[in-house]
Amino acid sequence: MSDILEQLSELKGNEAQWSDVWEVVEGATDEIEKLKQFHIDVAFELRGAIDEVRLLRAAMHDIYEVYAGSEGFIPQTCPEAYLQERVKEMANIAARHKGTAAIRDE
Repeated sequence: MSDILEQLSELKGNEAQWSDVWEVVEGATDEIEKLKQFHIDVAFELRGAIDEVRLLRAAMHDIYEVYAGSEGFIPQTCPEAYLQERVKEMANIAARHKGTAAIRDE
């Protein structure tokens, strides 16, 4: 701080240098305002991304629960068995992405 005061006292009486200093200060102020706005924009983007991740995690949970609710289903035909395997595979993907243990093969 004392360095700044010393530099300002050296500028006393020199209007040309004061004008240069003022231009630098105004430029720095503009840059600071741009940085503030940038940080605000980034914060809003981050908040949106966090909200989207929460929604996706909830969707993964719902996908997993659909399979979990059908565990007692016994396929009667080959297409049913095939579809059950595909659903189990999707549930395993959802489980991995929501942090739940994968479904065991039976």
